[in-house]
Amino acid sequence: MLRALALSLILACPAAAQSPTWPGAEDPGFAAARDAWLSGADDMAALGQLSALAQAGNPAAQALLGAVVADGLVPAAVEALPRADRIALTRAPGGLSGTSWLRVAGADGPVAAALATVASGLSQATPAEMAAALQTLLDAGETGAAYRALVTLYNIGGLGPEGAWTQVAAAGAHPALQGHGLPLLEGLRDLLSDPATGVSDPVLLAVVTATLAAVPDRKDLDAPLAALCTAGCPSAPEGCTAALAQATGGLVGFVTLSPVEGLVDSATYQASPRFALDLRTRMAPAADRVGAADACAASLLR
Repeated sequence: MLRALALSLILACPAAAQSPTWPGAEDPGFAAARDAWLSGADDMAALGQLSALAQAGNPAAQALLGAVVADGLVPAAVEALPRADRIALTRAPGGLSGTSWLRVAGADGPVAAALATVASGLSQATPAEMAAALQTLLDAGETGAAYRALVTLYNIGGLGPEGAWTQVAAAGAHPALQGHGLPLLEGLRDLLSDPATGVSDPVLLAVVTATLAAVPDRKDLDAPLAALCTAGCPSAPEGCTAALAQATGGLVGFVTLSPVEGLVDSATYQASPRFALDLRTRMAPAADRVGAADACAASLLR
């Protein structure tokens, strides 16, 4: 019965969530700006191209620029700009410090609005708003942002029909997450099965356990890190991969998934020079920990 319930949760999801067609994505100017950003050859120039398109009203440019800025994936040279120039380059007009371009794009698009909700975090969004954003992003195939929303709900916790853990159990195996929800389901299973935690819900535990057993396959979530390590640390790629993965605290998706799947799918993102550059930015706070585990892996972050 419980296994059948788990299977129904999985089969109720679309076999392959489809990203929406973003207005403005077909613009040759946007394609050029996106490719320039992916190349990593001149970040300031690429940001300038995206900013000009965003200011001209291109929703795709607004979403990508807003997500890049929200994730902190801008070069150090941006911080060195005078304040007014920095705001003009990275944010929409409005207020003393400008407005996120995600908010602007979200005024006319539910997916962009959901991206903005996840980027704002619980400081500006309620758990219910985060849960609603998660569903919108899953339906749209927005892997990275949906994963961030799921992690947020996991950290909130809570049992019962509206509880965050119940929502994690229902969504963790969704195909749009590309397998990244499974470690969270495993963590929830371990939490619910350990008497020392004081958290108990036998029905939810049974559903999570059955869901994990029903998943047809499990992707190698460390594969993008392994590809970098194979190229950069060919003598010992396994140790390099393990060091990088461990430094994420098990949340590999935070450093491997595209900021906006519908504009740059994660496979394209991971195969681009942009991925290695962003990995250095995202993992800079963990550089010492990586270095203690594997010197070559640390060299990839410099």
